[in-house]
Amino acid sequence: MDFREQKIVEYLQIKGALSSKEIFDRMSPDYSYATLKRILSDLVSENYLVSVGKGRGTKHKISPVYEIIQPIDMEKYYEKEMNTEEIELPLNK
Repeated sequence: MDFREQKIVEYLQIKGALSSKEIFDRMSPDYSYATLKRILSDLVSENYLVSVGKGRGTKHKISPVYEIIQPIDMEKYYEKEMNTEEIELPLNK
């Protein structure tokens, strides 16, 4: 996922379902509306977003499977230390 795609996904995580025009107007990106539409189409095909509705009423929102397939920032992931005291394993019960 490139920087522009990531910014759109993060924005939709905060704002919820929006049309492409709403995204373009609110984010004021430094690229064209046609480019935004192409990026949204790519995000839908990659299952990061889903489109709901038809025509002018189409809204884009985060896909339910996004939590599973989202990219992981490995540095951030390994920042947390595991507390082994909270782990209880059933040993030969």
